[in-house]
Parts: sequence; C-alpha cells; structure tokens
Amino acid sequence: MAAPPAGNPKPMAIILVFSAIILFTVTSAATGPEPPPKWRRSSVETCVRLLFDPPPQPPPKLKVILCRDLLRTIITSFKITGKLSPEYLEAIKKLPKYKNNPSVLKKFLCGLSPSKEIGCQE
Repeated sequence: MAAPPAGNPKPMAIILVFSAIILFTVTSAATGPEPPPKWRRSSVETCVRLLFDPPPQPPPKLKVILCRDLLRTIITSFKITGKLSPEYLEAIKKLPKYKNNPSVLKKFLCGLSPSKEIGCQE
C-alpha cells in the first residue's frame, strides 16, 4: 500500500500557480516591450494606403469608415502626447507622395501637430 500524501495538496497547488505567474511576469518585464502585433501593423498600413492612395476600385464603405476612425485615433493620440505611432509613420513613409521627399513628409506631420520629436518649430 502506498503511503498517504504528506500535507494538503491545495495550498501547494496555489503556491505553484502564483510562483509561475510571478516568474512569467518577471521574465516578461525583463525582455522589454514587445513590438506591436503583425495584424496591427498591417491594418494601419492598409488604412493609410486606402485613404491616402486609394485603389481604383472603391472599397466597402464600412472599411473606409473603420480606417478613418483608426487613423483619427492615431492622430488624436499624436496631438495629445506628441509621440507618433511607429506603425503609422512607417506606413506614411511608404506612400509614393512622401517616399523620397522628407521635407514634404515633415511638413505634413508638422501640420498634424507641432512635435519636437519630429523636429517641428513650436
């Protein structure tokens, strides 16, 4: 016959779960911030292309509305914090209008919000 287990297994299980949570939290914090998920990068890029460089075939109305809301949120955040979303900035830089023309890009971004991060005069 096997000997009965020593002690109550419930507190041991609770300690084990909390230890795992603490270990995960510490290791996650030590690695630094994670890059934005790929779906977020692609949705920002898709919306920028859709609104700034529209395709010949008109997209669904709902998609245009959602894209406008997404970009409006990014711009509002930029106006409040002075920090521009890196996904948005990369997507804007890929547009033909701004691709090889940094002065036009800077003028456009400074028109959104005069941010020192971009180098605008306040």
